[in-house]
Order: sequence, then structure tokens, then C-alpha cells
Amino acid sequence: MMDFLYFPQDKTEYIPSFIILFVFLIGAFLTFRAFIRSSKKEEQRTNDRFGLHDGKGHTASKESQKEK
Repeated sequence: MMDFLYFPQDKTEYIPSFIILFVFLIGAFLTFRAFIRSSKKEEQRTNDRFGLHDGKGHTASKESQKEK
């Protein structure tokens, strides 16, 4: 019967797999950070366009917008 799991005796065969794993982890992290940065820039542009600041650098709530 054929074994589906392969565990090599020579542990150096794991090195390329770990390198690829770390490359993809770094890529995923950088992509995640890019999405966050893009989202913050888009939020800032939206707030600037519609005037949604409360003067302290925070986004104003709808209640405080009604007061103005």
C-alpha cells in the first residue's frame, strides 16, 4: 500500500518547504498591511470630501453632525 504522508529521514529536505512557507507568510503580511493602509487613505479621503471631522482628527458621529 502506498503511503500518503512522506516523512524524509534526511531533515534537510524540509528546508525548501520552510523557505517557501516564510515567503508566503511575508507576502500575506505585506498584503494585509497594504489593505489596511489603503483603507485608511480611503477613509481619510471620504472624511475630507464629506467634512466628517470633529476638529480633533476623529471621525464625527451623526449626532454631532446634526448639532452643527
